[in-house]
Amino acid sequence: MTKLLAVSTLALLVTAACGGKTDDNDAAGGTGGGSTGGTGGGGTGGTGNVGGGGTGNVGGGGTGGMPQECAVPTTEPGPYPTKIRFVNPIGPSLWMREDCQLNWDLYSCADGYQTEVPHSADCMAECSETGMGCIACGACMMQAIEVTNAKPVETEWSGYTYQYGEKNGCQCYTKLSPPPGKYAIRVPVFGSKDDAESFNAGYDAWGYFELPAKNGVVEITLAALAGN
Repeated sequence: MTKLLAVSTLALLVTAACGGKTDDNDAAGGTGGGSTGGTGGGGTGGTGNVGGGGTGNVGGGGTGGMPQECAVPTTEPGPYPTKIRFVNPIGPSLWMREDCQLNWDLYSCADGYQTEVPHSADCMAECSETGMGCIACGACMMQAIEVTNAKPVETEWSGYTYQYGEKNGCQCYTKLSPPPGKYAIRVPVFGSKDDAESFNAGYDAWGYFELPAKNGVVEITLAALAGN
């Protein structure tokens, strides 16, 4: 599944949550494809993605709140820490974006992979904390990350998802353990370092996987630019 990415220009410095970050790195899994198209995945920010879906517990008749067609039977309790490996099986280098963390987005089968599910919580405290205040964060340098046949890119995801809220005038989060089921990753991919750094002429690669993942590892394949 692929989508077109709108051509745009971003500054190399993005305001993101480098301080007060939970131990949730970004990543993705499953088999994927790419083509020209869609809106970009973007980076994570201290105040971004407010109101995103938490666990994808939508529908009924399935396992753990998942619709039946999205359910994955398991006796293993969550959360499901997962190693994410981005691979490039073809010749030319492909590029991803990274600010405070590697850029990728998580989606759930529960709503047909329509709504991004927050998988990290940066620059904020947990909503249940007493006496919490706002966390001041610095800026992270945007950089392009090369992915080659010989050099895949790996990152770790704790397996938690997040609901964002507000307390005492400050943004906060509630940590959730998503139900077992089918999920997807969308990641913006670029054909050159310059394109990645300027967020120009990229495409979205999608990967689909089941949670919990086999051996705790999922892979997403970054396909070549279609038509090039």
